[in-house]
Amino acid sequence: MNWKGKGQMASCNDIDQLLPEDLIIEILSKLPVKSLIRARAVCKNWYTIIKNSSFVTKHFNHHTNNNSGRLFIYRVVKNTRKCIFSLFPDETLAGTPPVHQDVVVDMPCYIRIVASPYNGILCLFNRPSNSFAMWNPATREFRALPVLSGNFPPNLVRCGEICGFGLDLITNDYKVVWIWNTMSVFKGTSFGPYQVAVYTLSTDSWRYLDVVLPYSCIESPLSNTCINGVYHWCAMNNDNHPVILSFDMGTELFHEIRDIPSSRGALLAPYYNSYLALILYDYSPIFDIWVMMEEGCWTKQFTVDLPAEFGWPLGFWKNGQLIIQNDDYGPVALYDPETHEIKDLGSQNCVDSLVNRESLVSIRGGDGFLEQDHLSDVNQILNFSKTAKAE
Repeated sequence: MNWKGKGQMASCNDIDQLLPEDLIIEILSKLPVKSLIRARAVCKNWYTIIKNSSFVTKHFNHHTNNNSGRLFIYRVVKNTRKCIFSLFPDETLAGTPPVHQDVVVDMPCYIRIVASPYNGILCLFNRPSNSFAMWNPATREFRALPVLSGNFPPNLVRCGEICGFGLDLITNDYKVVWIWNTMSVFKGTSFGPYQVAVYTLSTDSWRYLDVVLPYSCIESPLSNTCINGVYHWCAMNNDNHPVILSFDMGTELFHEIRDIPSSRGALLAPYYNSYLALILYDYSPIFDIWVMMEEGCWTKQFTVDLPAEFGWPLGFWKNGQLIIQNDDYGPVALYDPETHEIKDLGSQNCVDSLVNRESLVSIRGGDGFLEQDHLSDVNQILNFSKTAKAE
C-alpha cells in the first residue's frame, strides 16, 4: 500500500492510477475468499472486478492449480440426533492433532451432504422432507431448492437417497440428479422401477426424466464422485452383476461401466480430484485401491493394511492420502500409503468428509454476495426444509 503523506493512506483510486488493471486483477486473484469479500467494499471498481464471472473463474483456477483445499467433515454428536460441520482451516493439516473449527453446530443427523469438491459449493439433502439446498461456506450464500412435486398412489411414499450434484460443463450450470423408488407406508418395502428427476440452477426447477434404470440396487458413493461433469454410483444390475452407473450432467444420459474389479464390498471416491477410485474391501482393515485412468481401464494403485482400530475409509485427502476412522465412528486419521504413517486428526464420529476448495462462485445470481452475519447463515441451514418452496 502506498502512502500519500504522513498519516494519509492511498485511496483505491490512487492505487488504480498507479497500477494497471491487469496487475490489480492478478494481485486480487491470489487473495483468499474472506479477504476478497472485504476488498469488494473498498471501492466500486474493485467490487466490479471481484464479482465479474471471468475473475471468479481466474481466482478459482489459481487456487485449484496450487492444490489448495481444506478438509471439511460432517460428524455425529454421540447419543444425540445432531451432527456438526467442521472445517480444518490449515490446508497443510499441521499440528498434532490439527486444529479444526465448527462451522455449523447441531445439524439434524438426517441431513446429509451431496458435495461438489471442485467449486466450493455443497449440496445438502434433508431426508424426511425430501428437500435440497445449496451452500457456499466461503461466501455464506445459502439457497433452498424447490421441493419436487409428485403424485403417488395411496399408502406409497418416495424413498431413496441416491442423488448427485455437479456442474454441467456444456452450459456451466449446476444440477442435482435424484434417483428414487416408492415404498409402502405399512410394509416398508420398495415398489416399482427407479424414477429420476433433475434440478437445474439457472431455471430453479425440477424435471422428470423418461428413463428406465434396470438395477436391483444403486448405492450412494463414499463421497462426491462428479468427475469432469459425470457422476458415478456403484450398482447391481438385474443379473446381480456389479457395475458402475454414471450420469452425464451435460447430456443428461446414463451410462454403464462394466468389467470392474469387485469383491464383497466396494466404495467409490474421487482420487486426486481427476480420477475415479474404487475401494474394495472384504469386511476387514485390508483394502485394495483401484483407479480408472480412462473409462474401463483400471489400475491397482496399492493395498492398504490398516491397524485393527482403523477399519473404515472415508475418502482421499488432496495428496492421495486416505482418510480413515474406526468402524464405530471413532477417531479420524490420515493414512499415507507410501510411508504407512497414520496421523491423528483429533476428530471423533465422522460420517462424511471432502476436500473443500473455496470459491466466489455464486448460487444466487445477481451480485452474488449475501449481506448477513454467520448466525443468520446457520439459521437458514438449520431451517431450510421448513422454508423450501414447492413447485
